[in-house]
Amino acid sequence: MGQHRHSTARRTTRPARLAALAAATAVTTTLVTAVAASPAQAERPRDYVALGDSYSSGEAVRPYLPGSDTTTNRCHRSRRAYPPQLAATLGATSFDFGACAGAVTQDLYAPDHNGNRVTVDALEPAQLSRVDRRTDVVTLTIGGNDVGFGSVLAACLYSDQQRATRKDCSADAALTGAVAARIDALAGRGTATTPGGLPITPLHEVIADIRLRSPHAQVVLGTYPQLVSSTFAGTECRVGGLTVREAPTQTVPLYVSKADATWFTETVDRLDQVILDAPRSVRGRPAQVADVRPYYGDHSLCSGTASWITPVKGTVSATTGSVSIDSSSMHPTAEGQDAYARAFDARIR
Repeated sequence: MGQHRHSTARRTTRPARLAALAAATAVTTTLVTAVAASPAQAERPRDYVALGDSYSSGEAVRPYLPGSDTTTNRCHRSRRAYPPQLAATLGATSFDFGACAGAVTQDLYAPDHNGNRVTVDALEPAQLSRVDRRTDVVTLTIGGNDVGFGSVLAACLYSDQQRATRKDCSADAALTGAVAARIDALAGRGTATTPGGLPITPLHEVIADIRLRSPHAQVVLGTYPQLVSSTFAGTECRVGGLTVREAPTQTVPLYVSKADATWFTETVDRLDQVILDAPRSVRGRPAQVADVRPYYGDHSLCSGTASWITPVKGTVSATTGSVSIDSSSMHPTAEGQDAYARAFDARIR
């Protein structure tokens, strides 16, 4: 990945993007104007770049910004994601929203691996190309897709019909070993690839490469909330359901076992610890970590309280058994994005 560090950063037209965002939401416009005019905020950052994956883009929280929910671009950048909220709070005069659903660490260095396009002839650019010496603040969440949260959850869920023959995914040594190796790779302990075969870049290298492009920027990396609680009573918990394509009024419930929920909770904690530790090995101005978990509280699925995580949903064919999981599954709700906004704002000075 080192070959990408010294490439020339390609700057996007951030004021134009900010203008489009402000025009799309009167609330944001009002907040930006009010904060920018406040003398107390005169020293707050002004040039803000938001990078990362779906937890930063705002997947699941519609409406999405124009151009990010088309047949050729599924970055799903939400008007209610935490980056637009922070742009307003910070009084950002320049805001570049580069986070994209499905992003892995490789997408920070190379054009979008999922094929998302900004034009017919151009892919979404390498996310780090948006950062330069004028950047004051960089925020991001990254690592969840490198670990393979989506594919792991899919392997752990089961229906009523599968209950008698299923096995806990946490007992699958190949699966748990691959997940552990990917988390270690993010920590810089060995190498591994994503479920799609892309190389994983250690998080401390990501921070260092942001530093190369913008030595004076405040860099804030976010943790992930717990998606599924493991404290529920009984041996399983329902986490969503699939609509039967041939009979849209019918739903197939989906469950996770207590053992798998416990393992997944521990896995998220291990990844979050890697994120918390990453800034310590980077020289220069210290990066910060916005730990969202205290702001999230006990609002995961199966917690017994209102969930700030969207349940699993999708469709299943009664004839072929083929399953399609909606991309919004297991992502923060609007309340979850609000929690992220509070967590990030608390770390930015």
